[in-house]
Amino acid sequence: GFRYAGLIYFGNCLCGTMLPPTQAPELDCDAPCNGNQNEMCGSNQRFSIYQDPTYPAVDLSTIASQYTPKGCYSEGVSYRAVTYRQDQLDPSTLTTEECLSACGHEYYPLAATEHYGECYCGYTLQGGSVPAGSSNCNLPCNGNPSEICGGANYLNLYEATILESTRP
Repeated sequence: GFRYAGLIYFGNCLCGTMLPPTQAPELDCDAPCNGNQNEMCGSNQRFSIYQDPTYPAVDLSTIASQYTPKGCYSEGVSYRAVTYRQDQLDPSTLTTEECLSACGHEYYPLAATEHYGECYCGYTLQGGSVPAGSSNCNLPCNGNPSEICGGANYLNLYEATILESTRP
């Protein structure tokens, strides 16, 4: 699920987890919806934004502390178990908290560390990933050797339920 839905230019719908940094004037959204001419569906390069009320409010200043460890999981078959790699993070200094914070600031409910210094974020587990024995997640994090950052093709998974809808 997504926290936000945006209608643009007569009713094309796009969904996402974050809003843009600036808001356009409400009057700029003047294109009537195809399905109901009495409702506005954005305009050219303007979105009418709707928020799903089943998502709780989030304090991003403490978001890393909202993640709970879920254990060691296998990597997906044919594609990543947790989809979005956080390439903006330096793998040589990666810590668990840094990964959790990066995922939380992008409103991803899942975060995973893998192979010393990789960080991934996502919404659901993919590719048939399954729980694995903790002995498979045995590699220290490059940025803090007292933390474990998954293994070779195994990841330490974390979940922040506050970033998920309160309805299944």
